[in-house]
Amino acid sequence: MASELRIIEDELWQAVKARQARNTIDRDDKGEPSVALVNTRRRPKYLFSGLTKCACCGGGYSAISATLIGCSTARNKGTCDNRVNIRRDELESRVLDALRTRMLDPTIFAEFCDAYTQEMNRLRMEARANIDAAEAEIGRIDREEQRLMDLYLKEAISLDTVTERGGKLKARKLELKNFLAGADEPPPVLHPAMARQYRHRVQQLYETLQDDSEEQRVEAADVLRTLVEDIILTPADGRIEIDVRGDLAGILTLSAQKQNPAALATGSQVKMVAGAGFEPAAFRL
Repeated sequence: MASELRIIEDELWQAVKARQARNTIDRDDKGEPSVALVNTRRRPKYLFSGLTKCACCGGGYSAISATLIGCSTARNKGTCDNRVNIRRDELESRVLDALRTRMLDPTIFAEFCDAYTQEMNRLRMEARANIDAAEAEIGRIDREEQRLMDLYLKEAISLDTVTERGGKLKARKLELKNFLAGADEPPPVLHPAMARQYRHRVQQLYETLQDDSEEQRVEAADVLRTLVEDIILTPADGRIEIDVRGDLAGILTLSAQKQNPAALATGSQVKMVAGAGFEPAAFRL
Protein backbone atom coordinates (compact mmCIF):
# COMPACT_ATOMS: atom_id res chain seq x y z
CA MET A 1 0.00 0.00 0.00
CA ALA A 2 1.12 3.57 -0.72
CA SER A 3 1.10 4.85 2.84
CA GLU A 4 2.56 8.18 1.72
CA LEU A 5 -0.74 8.94 -0.09
CA ARG A 6 -2.84 8.75 3.06
CA ILE A 7 -4.63 11.98 3.94
CA ILE A 8 -5.67 11.00 7.49
CA GLU A 9 -3.81 9.29 10.29
CA ASP A 10 -4.11 5.52 10.50
CA GLU A 11 -5.27 5.76 14.13
CA LEU A 12 -8.24 7.95 13.14
CA TRP A 13 -9.06 5.68 10.21
CA GLN A 14 -9.13 2.60 12.43
CA ALA A 15 -11.31 4.40 14.99
CA VAL A 16 -13.84 5.34 12.30
CA LYS A 17 -13.92 1.80 10.91
CA ALA A 18 -14.43 0.41 14.42
CA ARG A 19 -17.36 2.76 14.99
CA GLN A 20 -18.89 1.80 11.65
CA ALA A 21 -18.62 -1.85 12.65
CA ARG A 22 -20.39 -1.16 15.95
CA ASN A 23 -23.21 0.67 14.15
CA THR A 24 -23.68 -1.95 11.44
CA ILE A 25 -27.23 -3.37 11.38
CA ASP A 26 -27.40 -7.07 10.60
CA ARG A 27 -29.78 -8.17 7.87
CA ASP A 28 -32.18 -11.10 7.88
CA ASP A 29 -32.26 -14.03 5.46
CA LYS A 30 -33.94 -11.83 2.85
CA GLY A 31 -31.28 -9.17 3.13
CA GLU A 32 -33.58 -6.74 4.94
CA PRO A 33 -32.41 -4.73 7.99
CA SER A 34 -34.41 -4.60 11.21
CA VAL A 35 -36.89 -1.73 10.80
CA ALA A 36 -37.18 -1.26 14.55
CA LEU A 37 -33.42 -0.99 14.92
CA VAL A 38 -33.16 1.41 11.98
CA ASN A 39 -35.80 3.62 13.58
CA THR A 40 -33.81 3.81 16.81
CA ARG A 41 -30.97 5.35 14.81
CA ARG A 42 -33.33 8.07 13.64
CA ARG A 43 -34.78 9.04 17.00
CA PRO A 44 -34.96 12.77 17.75
CA LYS A 45 -32.06 13.94 19.89
CA TYR A 46 -34.32 15.87 22.26
CA LEU A 47 -37.67 14.98 23.76
CA PHE A 48 -39.83 17.35 21.68
CA SER A 49 -37.59 17.85 18.64
CA GLY A 50 -39.61 18.62 15.52
CA LEU A 51 -42.79 19.42 17.48
CA THR A 52 -42.05 23.04 18.48
CA LYS A 53 -43.26 25.81 16.16
CA CYS A 54 -43.08 29.60 16.16
CA ALA A 55 -46.50 31.26 16.49
CA CYS A 56 -45.31 34.26 14.46
CA CYS A 57 -44.14 32.53 11.28
CA GLY A 58 -44.98 28.84 11.64
CA GLY A 59 -41.33 27.86 11.40
CA GLY A 60 -39.66 25.40 13.70
CA TYR A 61 -37.67 26.06 16.85
CA SER A 62 -34.12 24.69 16.89
CA ALA A 63 -31.02 24.80 19.06
CA ILE A 64 -29.16 28.09 19.08
CA SER A 65 -26.84 27.05 21.89
CA ALA A 66 -26.26 24.06 24.13
CA THR A 67 -29.21 25.06 26.33
CA LEU A 68 -31.41 27.46 24.33
CA ILE A 69 -33.81 27.00 21.43
CA GLY A 70 -35.18 29.78 19.22
CA CYS A 71 -37.07 30.44 16.00
CA SER A 72 -35.06 29.01 13.09
CA THR A 73 -36.61 31.38 10.57
CA ALA A 74 -35.66 34.47 12.60
CA ARG A 75 -32.03 33.38 12.80
CA ASN A 76 -31.46 31.69 9.46
CA LYS A 77 -33.59 33.82 7.14
CA GLY A 78 -34.29 36.99 9.06
CA THR A 79 -37.92 37.02 7.90
CA CYS A 80 -39.39 36.57 11.39
CA ASP A 81 -39.18 39.10 14.22
CA ASN A 82 -39.42 36.53 17.01
CA ARG A 83 -36.05 36.66 18.79
CA VAL A 84 -37.28 35.38 22.16
CA ASN A 85 -35.56 32.17 23.22
CA ILE A 86 -36.40 29.54 25.81
CA ARG A 87 -34.27 27.04 27.67
CA ARG A 88 -34.82 23.52 26.36
CA ASP A 89 -35.03 22.04 29.85
CA GLU A 90 -37.64 24.65 30.85
CA LEU A 91 -39.76 23.82 27.79
CA GLU A 92 -39.59 20.09 28.45
CA SER A 93 -40.34 20.54 32.16
CA ARG A 94 -43.39 22.74 31.52
CA VAL A 95 -44.81 20.48 28.83
CA LEU A 96 -44.21 17.28 30.79
CA ASP A 97 -45.81 18.78 33.89
CA ALA A 98 -48.83 19.82 31.85
CA LEU A 99 -49.11 16.39 30.26
CA ARG A 100 -49.17 14.87 33.73
CA THR A 101 -51.65 17.25 35.29
CA ARG A 102 -53.67 19.25 32.76
CA MET A 103 -54.04 17.45 29.43
CA LEU A 104 -57.27 15.75 30.44
CA ASP A 105 -59.36 17.56 33.01
CA PRO A 106 -61.96 15.09 34.40
CA THR A 107 -64.83 17.54 33.79
CA ILE A 108 -63.78 18.25 30.21
CA PHE A 109 -63.17 14.57 29.57
CA ALA A 110 -66.62 13.72 30.91
CA GLU A 111 -68.09 16.17 28.39
CA PHE A 112 -66.06 14.53 25.65
CA CYS A 113 -67.34 11.12 26.72
CA ASP A 114 -70.91 12.37 26.34
CA ALA A 115 -70.17 13.72 22.85
CA TYR A 116 -68.30 10.53 21.99
CA THR A 117 -71.21 8.37 23.13
CA GLN A 118 -73.72 10.41 21.10
CA GLU A 119 -71.53 10.18 18.01
CA MET A 120 -71.03 6.44 18.49
CA ASN A 121 -74.75 5.90 18.89
CA ARG A 122 -75.34 7.78 15.65
CA LEU A 123 -72.67 5.77 13.84
CA ARG A 124 -74.03 2.52 15.27
CA MET A 125 -77.53 3.38 14.01
CA GLU A 126 -76.15 4.21 10.57
CA ALA A 127 -74.06 1.04 10.51
CA ARG A 128 -77.00 -1.08 11.65
CA ALA A 129 -79.24 0.47 9.00
CA ASN A 130 -76.62 -0.23 6.31
CA ILE A 131 -76.20 -3.80 7.51
CA ASP A 132 -79.96 -4.39 7.59
CA ALA A 133 -80.28 -2.94 4.08
CA ALA A 134 -77.47 -5.16 2.77
CA GLU A 135 -78.96 -8.29 4.33
CA ALA A 136 -82.40 -7.44 2.91
CA GLU A 137 -80.92 -6.89 -0.57
CA ILE A 138 -79.13 -10.25 -0.42
CA GLY A 139 -82.49 -11.84 0.36
CA ARG A 140 -84.05 -10.16 -2.68
CA ILE A 141 -81.15 -11.31 -4.88
CA ASP A 142 -81.60 -14.89 -3.68
CA ARG A 143 -85.28 -14.75 -4.63
CA GLU A 144 -84.50 -13.18 -8.00
CA GLU A 145 -81.93 -15.89 -8.76
CA GLN A 146 -84.51 -18.55 -7.93
CA ARG A 147 -87.11 -16.82 -10.12
CA LEU A 148 -84.67 -16.73 -13.05
CA MET A 149 -84.00 -20.43 -12.67
CA ASP A 150 -87.71 -21.22 -12.53
CA LEU A 151 -88.34 -19.20 -15.71
CA TYR A 152 -85.47 -20.93 -17.48
CA LEU A 153 -86.74 -24.36 -16.51
CA LYS A 154 -90.16 -23.39 -17.87
CA GLU A 155 -88.38 -22.26 -21.06
CA ALA A 156 -89.79 -18.76 -20.54
CA ILE A 157 -86.37 -17.11 -20.93
CA SER A 158 -83.16 -18.00 -22.76
CA LEU A 159 -79.90 -19.24 -21.29
CA ASP A 160 -78.20 -16.03 -22.42
CA THR A 161 -80.68 -13.98 -20.41
CA VAL A 162 -80.12 -16.14 -17.33
CA THR A 163 -76.34 -15.89 -17.73
CA GLU A 164 -76.34 -12.12 -18.19
CA ARG A 165 -78.82 -11.30 -15.45
CA GLY A 166 -77.49 -13.98 -13.11
CA GLY A 167 -73.93 -12.66 -13.49
CA LYS A 168 -74.95 -9.16 -12.41
CA LEU A 169 -76.88 -10.53 -9.43
CA LYS A 170 -73.95 -12.72 -8.39
CA ALA A 171 -71.52 -9.79 -8.58
CA ARG A 172 -73.82 -7.57 -6.52
CA LYS A 173 -74.31 -10.27 -3.88
CA LEU A 174 -70.55 -10.75 -3.58
CA GLU A 175 -70.16 -7.00 -3.10
CA LEU A 176 -72.75 -7.00 -0.33
CA LYS A 177 -71.22 -10.02 1.41
CA ASN A 178 -67.80 -8.38 1.35
CA PHE A 179 -69.34 -5.28 2.92
CA LEU A 180 -70.92 -7.35 5.69
CA ALA A 181 -67.69 -9.27 6.29
CA GLY A 182 -65.81 -6.00 6.77
CA ALA A 183 -68.38 -4.28 8.96
CA ASP A 184 -66.60 -2.80 11.98
CA GLU A 185 -67.31 -3.90 15.51
CA PRO A 186 -68.75 -1.12 17.71
CA PRO A 187 -65.94 0.91 19.32
CA PRO A 188 -65.48 0.70 23.10
CA VAL A 189 -67.44 3.03 25.34
CA LEU A 190 -65.28 5.56 27.17
CA HIS A 191 -65.48 6.37 30.84
CA PRO A 192 -64.55 9.64 32.61
CA ALA A 193 -62.16 7.68 34.85
CA MET A 194 -59.88 7.33 31.81
CA ALA A 195 -58.66 10.87 32.53
CA ARG A 196 -57.22 9.72 35.86
CA GLN A 197 -55.82 6.60 34.21
CA TYR A 198 -54.14 8.76 31.56
CA ARG A 199 -52.39 10.91 34.17
CA HIS A 200 -51.25 7.77 35.98
CA ARG A 201 -49.76 6.37 32.76
CA VAL A 202 -47.98 9.62 31.92
CA GLN A 203 -46.58 9.78 35.47
CA GLN A 204 -45.16 6.30 34.94
CA LEU A 205 -43.59 7.39 31.68
CA TYR A 206 -42.19 10.52 33.30
CA GLU A 207 -40.57 8.44 36.03
CA THR A 208 -39.18 6.07 33.40
CA LEU A 209 -37.43 9.04 31.77
CA GLN A 210 -35.36 9.30 34.95
CA ASP A 211 -34.38 5.62 34.72
CA ASP A 212 -30.78 4.54 34.27
CA SER A 213 -31.72 2.29 31.35
CA GLU A 214 -31.21 4.12 28.03
CA GLU A 215 -33.56 1.69 26.28
CA GLN A 216 -36.39 2.36 28.74
CA ARG A 217 -35.86 6.13 28.58
CA VAL A 218 -35.97 6.11 24.79
CA GLU A 219 -39.11 3.99 24.78
CA ALA A 220 -40.86 6.28 27.28
CA ALA A 221 -39.83 9.36 25.29
CA ASP A 222 -41.22 7.85 22.09
CA VAL A 223 -44.60 7.28 23.73
CA LEU A 224 -44.71 10.78 25.22
CA ARG A 225 -43.98 12.27 21.80
CA THR A 226 -46.99 10.47 20.34
CA LEU A 227 -49.24 12.35 22.79
CA VAL A 228 -48.22 15.76 21.43
CA GLU A 229 -49.41 16.98 18.04
CA ASP A 230 -47.52 20.24 18.17
CA ILE A 231 -46.16 22.84 20.59
CA ILE A 232 -46.71 26.48 19.62
CA LEU A 233 -44.30 29.00 21.16
CA THR A 234 -45.53 32.61 21.32
CA PRO A 235 -43.36 35.54 22.47
CA ALA A 236 -45.15 37.74 25.02
CA ASP A 237 -43.49 40.55 26.97
CA GLY A 238 -40.04 39.01 26.70
CA ARG A 239 -41.10 35.51 27.66
CA ILE A 240 -42.55 32.48 25.89
CA GLU A 241 -46.13 31.28 26.17
CA ILE A 242 -46.57 27.62 25.31
CA ASP A 243 -49.65 26.17 23.65
CA VAL A 244 -49.78 22.39 23.45
CA ARG A 245 -52.13 20.42 21.22
CA GLY A 246 -52.40 16.79 22.14
CA ASP A 247 -53.09 13.80 19.92
CA LEU A 248 -56.49 12.74 21.24
CA ALA A 249 -56.27 9.32 19.59
CA GLY A 250 -52.95 8.64 21.31
CA ILE A 251 -54.22 9.94 24.63
CA LEU A 252 -57.29 7.73 24.59
CA THR A 253 -55.26 4.69 23.60
CA LEU A 254 -52.70 5.29 26.32
CA SER A 255 -55.53 5.69 28.82
CA ALA A 256 -56.82 2.25 27.88
CA GLN A 257 -53.46 0.49 28.26
CA LYS A 258 -53.56 -1.86 31.25
CA GLN A 259 -50.30 -3.79 31.13
CA ASN A 260 -47.52 -2.02 29.28
CA PRO A 261 -47.97 1.79 29.04
CA ALA A 262 -45.01 2.02 26.69
CA ALA A 263 -46.57 -0.34 24.15
CA LEU A 264 -48.68 2.26 22.42
CA ALA A 265 -50.71 1.09 19.44
CA THR A 266 -53.28 3.68 18.44
CA GLY A 267 -56.59 2.06 17.50
CA SER A 268 -58.12 2.89 14.13
CA GLN A 269 -61.55 3.30 15.69
CA VAL A 270 -60.31 6.04 18.00
CA LYS A 271 -58.55 7.72 15.08
CA MET A 272 -61.81 7.73 13.19
CA VAL A 273 -63.59 9.44 16.06
CA ALA A 274 -60.79 11.93 16.62
CA GLY A 275 -61.03 12.89 12.97
CA ALA A 276 -64.80 13.27 12.92
CA GLY A 277 -65.12 16.77 14.28
CA PHE A 278 -63.39 16.38 17.63
CA GLU A 279 -60.65 18.93 18.18
CA PRO A 280 -57.34 17.75 19.69
CA ALA A 281 -56.97 18.39 23.41
CA ALA A 282 -55.27 21.76 23.84
CA PHE A 283 -54.05 23.98 26.67
CA ARG A 284 -51.78 26.96 27.30
CA LEU A 285 -48.94 26.90 29.81
